Amino acid sequence: MAFLDIIPLSVALELSIIALVAYTLSLTIYRLCFSPLAKFPGPKLAAATWWYEFYYDVVLRGQYIFHIKELHERYGPIIRISPYEIHIYTPSFYDEVYAVSNRKRDRWAWSTRPGGFGLSIGGTNGHDLHRMRRGALAPYFSKANIRRLQYAIDEKVMQLVSRLLESKTHGEPFKLNHAFAAFTNDIAMEYSFGRNDNRLARKDYDPTFHDNFVAGVGQINLLRHMFWLERTAKLVPEWLLAKVSSVVAMFWAEKQAITEQIQQILNGANKDHLDKEHPTIYHEILGSKLPDHEKSLDRLAQEAQITIGAGTLATAWTLSVGCFHLLSPECTPILMKLREELLTILPEPDGKIDLVILERMPYLTACVKEALRMGNGTSTRLQRIAPEETLIFPDPQTGKEWAIPAGTPVSLSSLLIHRDEGIFHEARKFRPERWLENPGLDRYLLTFSKGSRQCLGMHLAYAEMYLTMARVFRAFGTKELEAAGVKSDFGNIELFETTERDVICVADLMVPAVWEGSQGVRIKVTA
Repeated sequence: MAFLDIIPLSVALELSIIALVAYTLSLTIYRLCFSPLAKFPGPKLAAATWWYEFYYDVVLRGQYIFHIKELHERYGPIIRISPYEIHIYTPSFYDEVYAVSNRKRDRWAWSTRPGGFGLSIGGTNGHDLHRMRRGALAPYFSKANIRRLQYAIDEKVMQLVSRLLESKTHGEPFKLNHAFAAFTNDIAMEYSFGRNDNRLARKDYDPTFHDNFVAGVGQINLLRHMFWLERTAKLVPEWLLAKVSSVVAMFWAEKQAITEQIQQILNGANKDHLDKEHPTIYHEILGSKLPDHEKSLDRLAQEAQITIGAGTLATAWTLSVGCFHLLSPECTPILMKLREELLTILPEPDGKIDLVILERMPYLTACVKEALRMGNGTSTRLQRIAPEETLIFPDPQTGKEWAIPAGTPVSLSSLLIHRDEGIFHEARKFRPERWLENPGLDRYLLTFSKGSRQCLGMHLAYAEMYLTMARVFRAFGTKELEAAGVKSDFGNIELFETTERDVICVADLMVPAVWEGSQGVRIKVTA
């Protein structure tokens, strides 16, 4: 006899509601009173429910990281910010959480599950599996191999300079964000597959690609809390998805395009690597020592999607932020010093350039570091789990030692550290001299994180920044420099209706987000 034949539907519904309330109440009591994290300070609502974080990060659009800073001011340097996560605001403890490879560190599944990248390095939670997968890719991102790639990067830099020069003829403003995203995407594709989409040559630098990419990444906060939305979207036909959300449709289309590139490599249809002077990652990786199941279409496609995605937005944004400041009238003395240094190694704007020499130029290096600090690369919290260690955090304010249980997600925020006035005096100012005056600041430059999961593409990003900033600011000047008697070779670059507001992160949407009305970092090139 069926259950509902015995108990009326209304009674069954009442019992279900009672059971749900009882479960919620017991779960809340456990989290507040009996959880291993119950002893840590912080708001009780955050400890009891995910909805606290949801409100700040989804309803208020990426505001939780800034609220966390306020919570630290109220509760101290170590706080519980969710039912499962601990956040620390003591920069000296960073190396403990983001430790080197001889100390195991896992990622947190809740944080990595959006996007469908679980087979990639970035989405691999377990320490040992991550080490194996990273080991296969790491050689291609070593400093030595990136230097071998210099000619390919420099070709794209020169193409960018040519496009800037062309824009002088019509004088119309355009977004640097778009130009730099086209530039970094072309390089990431070229190094991965031996071919690229040449977005740098497209009209207005293919703005739809950049804008939809940013919008797609901006959904990560929502998908972390409502992962079922992503699974549902995968069930919707492409034609219908395009009508419902062009952003989501574009995001899936880009993923599919990269999957097709991997498929062509696997079946031998892509032979573009044969005439390249540099290695191509996904041709070479087929000959690596990875087990065969690690070379499957799905896994390599996810790896490539992360490689190209991470290699596009973060560096493009950092370049945009750095160039904004260098082009600002108040930074004219900084730009003048940079040009003077560049003239010593690059007498002609289109002359040969050596990345090794650029890396030794102190003022250029300081400008690159300051752009990395202010751009920040990614704004999201990168939680780490010590699966086998109890981390001991000594509270510098009270002297109390907090024992963080093994298996607990812990994070520190590079965004907050990069803005810390106690470390970076006048942190809101673009001041390259700080890196020359105090070399000890290097330990607090956390754009690429640290430890065994440090950003794999760090050396590639540095190379792109060194070469781009050197070429662009050797070739072009500003009207302020011209007024000071410094003539440019190719013309002047002017900011167009762009202010500091357009480069200050006011929301954490995985990547730094500025005010919603921003039109980007816009420039125009004049004679």
